[in-house]
Amino acid sequence: MVDLEAIRDEAAADREAMLRLSAEFDNYRKRVERDRLSQASLAAARICEAMIPTLDSLDAALTYDLQDEGEGRILDGVRTTRDQLLATLAREGFHAIESQGAPFDPAVHDAVAGPSDGSDNLVVASVLRTGYRLDDRVIRPSMVVVDHAE
Repeated sequence: MVDLEAIRDEAAADREAMLRLSAEFDNYRKRVERDRLSQASLAAARICEAMIPTLDSLDAALTYDLQDEGEGRILDGVRTTRDQLLATLAREGFHAIESQGAPFDPAVHDAVAGPSDGSDNLVVASVLRTGYRLDDRVIRPSMVVVDHAE
């Protein structure tokens, strides 16, 4: 004869095993998604970091003193190219650090000149090299000259 209690115990054990397996699969799925997002973020960071020298070159070209109207049209093209590149990178969370006139912040600014009296009330007087962020992470700090706040 069939022992009803044994069948119930076996069913309970099977249910517990199924719940455990389901929880393990859910954890696996979450881990895979977290890893996928992490890999995508690392790939975006590598691409953005690799584009910084190109942005620096475009910025340097835009400081050129124009000699004639034709050079102005070329610089307009350079400016448009730079703007398009920044817009594309911005979709990945990449942005220039706005520094001019901002309070000095050593987390995002690298001061290379300015008062050395230990003052805490400093502002960015000029930007020598633009800094960049990827989301909330500083990829490259801005190279700045600081001065006392007025």
